[in-house]
Amino acid sequence: MIAYHSIQIHYVTEETQVGEQTRTLPNVAVYGETKLRLVQHQLRRSISVDSISIDPANPFPGSQSTISAIVKNTGDFVEENVRVSFFDSDSLIEEVSVADPLIAGATAMVEATWEIPLEDQSRRLVVSVQSTAQPGDPGPEVTAEKPVVLPDLAIASVRVERVTAETQMIIANIINDGAVTSGDATVLFRVGPADGDVIKRISVPALFPGAGFDASCLVTGAPDSDTNATAREFYIQIQPADSTQDFEPANNISSVKVLVRPGEAQPPVRVRDWAQY
Repeated sequence: MIAYHSIQIHYVTEETQVGEQTRTLPNVAVYGETKLRLVQHQLRRSISVDSISIDPANPFPGSQSTISAIVKNTGDFVEENVRVSFFDSDSLIEEVSVADPLIAGATAMVEATWEIPLEDQSRRLVVSVQSTAQPGDPGPEVTAEKPVVLPDLAIASVRVERVTAETQMIIANIINDGAVTSGDATVLFRVGPADGDVIKRISVPALFPGAGFDASCLVTGAPDSDTNATAREFYIQIQPADSTQDFEPANNISSVKVLVRPGEAQPPVRVRDWAQY
C-alpha cells in the first residue's frame, strides 16, 4: 500500500496590468484541492502469451513449419522453470523450456518445428505456458490458440461484359488461394457503398486449393452511347461461414463500376450458374 498527496492544478489565462498596459498571461497555474490518497496493489504471479506466429504464414499439409511464441511475465515475481508446450489441438507437438528466469515485465521467444499432418483440414495451434517457482509449486498457467493451415477465398478479378444494349454482366472470379479445401461461404453482390443493399447471394461450393468459379450478376444499365449515363459502383464480397477459417479477409471484397441511367433505382438482377474449374 502506498500513501501520497495529490494536488489539483488548473491552468488558466489571466490579465495583469503593467504600467498603463494590460498583458495577457496564458497557462497560469492555480492550485486547487489537496487530498491524501492510498494506492493498494496485491502482488501476484501472472504469465501470458503475447503472440503466436508460424513460418510460412499459411503452410500446406505435409510441409514443415517453424512455430514461435512470445511469452511475458505479467506478474510481480520472477518466474522460473517456464515451460512452453505447443499442441496441434490436443496432440503435443513439442515442449520447450525458457532458458533464463523471467523477471517481472520480461519477455522471451521460444520456437518449435512442426511436421504438419497430410490431412486436408485446418488446424488449431495451441500454446500452453506454465512456470514452477519451486519443486512441487504449480505456478500460473495460460493457454492461447491460433487457427492455421487455412483456406483463402479471394476475388481474383472482376470484369463487366455487355450482353445487350441495356444489360451488362458483372463477373467475379473467385479462387481458393489457401492451403486446404474451403468450407461454406456466400458471395454477395451489393449496390454501393460497400455495406449497401444486397441484390444477390450465391452459395460458394467447397473449393480445393487452386480451384475457383465464376459468379455473375446480369444488371440493367445504359448503352455506351448514352451521354447522360453515370457510373454506379457495385461491390462483390465473400462471406465465409466461419470468418476465422479464412487466411486473408482483406481479399474478400472488390468493386466495379457499371454505367446506368441518371437516377435509376436499384437495377433488377439475375444470376447465371457458377462454373467451377
